[in-house]
Amino acid sequence: MDTSSVLWIVTPALWVLCAVSAFMPLSWAIPAYIMLAQLDITPMGFEGGAAVGFANVMKIMVVPTILYLRVRRDPVRGVLSLRFPQFWLLFVSYVAVASIWTDFRLPALKMIGFLYAYTLIFLVFFHSWRSGTLKTSVITAIAWVSMALAVTQSYLLGNPYGTPPGGSDYALQFTSFIDAQSFAPFLLILLIFQVLYGPKGWSRTALCGSLVIAILLAASRYVLVSTAMALLILSGGTAYLKGGWNGLQSLMKTGTTILIVTLVLAWAVGKYFPTSRVNEALSAVVNRGGSADDIVNLAWRLQMYQQVEYEVRTRGPRQLFAGAGTSSGTVLMNAINPLYDEDTADANRVVHNEYLRALYEWGILGCTLLILFVGSIFRAAVVDFLKIGSLPSLACLAAFPLIITGLGIENILSASGRPHGMGYALILSCYASAHVGTDDRRLAVSI
Repeated sequence: MDTSSVLWIVTPALWVLCAVSAFMPLSWAIPAYIMLAQLDITPMGFEGGAAVGFANVMKIMVVPTILYLRVRRDPVRGVLSLRFPQFWLLFVSYVAVASIWTDFRLPALKMIGFLYAYTLIFLVFFHSWRSGTLKTSVITAIAWVSMALAVTQSYLLGNPYGTPPGGSDYALQFTSFIDAQSFAPFLLILLIFQVLYGPKGWSRTALCGSLVIAILLAASRYVLVSTAMALLILSGGTAYLKGGWNGLQSLMKTGTTILIVTLVLAWAVGKYFPTSRVNEALSAVVNRGGSADDIVNLAWRLQMYQQVEYEVRTRGPRQLFAGAGTSSGTVLMNAINPLYDEDTADANRVVHNEYLRALYEWGILGCTLLILFVGSIFRAAVVDFLKIGSLPSLACLAAFPLIITGLGIENILSASGRPHGMGYALILSCYASAHVGTDDRRLAVSI
């Protein structure tokens, strides 16, 4: 079944979830909105830079605004007692200011909309964690439903979302009704929650195992590496909390298990998934004469990074400090491929490296604000974990490799209406909800 046929199924589901998210009780609305992010009805060939899809406006702007208006009775000023929301607001404000001197007004307006949506989604999830609307049972249900949707899309409907047009032999990926690069990070966030908060027993083991297999089949290389690092951080953090010989035993046992599972999965990928993108990367590394040109999407990304480096190196002091303006990255893609221009490229998703994009579009000032935002998350999580043994802090630390790597090779800042954007908002709001307020409530206790 091709994409156009699948859209006839997905479109009604999207509008139903929009209605549920906007008007049903929050216990239904919040999970519905998280699931809504997995439904993409943007047709292939949509000119992202020249128009704004109505469905995307509903997902990214309208529904989050309605949800925020429904929960704004809950005081959120306490969030600003944390450093990372402060740096986030400064960063968003500067992105808006930098849209004044850009030549790409519509993409810049969309970029401001993406960041606006992130802000509201974070506040809505913050309220939901504190009120108990979001809890372990809800996250568990979302995980199972997400994988059921992915199985349906990938194996029953022909996998149009996991088969990019004109893709190589390594294109097939396991995913829901959204691209796999958005779906795989979301699965890892769900895995982190299950490892830390899932009820002990066979059901958690089955769910965690299913999530690991799903991440493998999604074949996002950086997410696979981030998964291994997350599991190591979780095992190390758990051992630290146990302390003594018991902690050391737990760490050794978990580390051995992760090593064995990694070796088995690497063998399985080579034997049973010869067209996996993971196998493609392994082949490029192992085979003599392999290069970046053998890995899908890597070669042109390296070209883009080199172009950014050249443009930044040759610009004047004013642009070096203030940047070229929000969403001006289209000119970089046009320099690499003349067929790309403002009408055929989404200016907010062409650089595939948010650090370099920030340096190019928002200059030293904007890039510094972004780094301060990310760094403040890491510092706060480390301090709180070492000081009070906070599980939400450990969850943040486990997700940190994913966040850092994703910012380095993906388009996270424009992902507020997509699954991985939901995942990042979930884990940061979880941390904030556990560390804001005079009662010092913590997710480890509340669920």
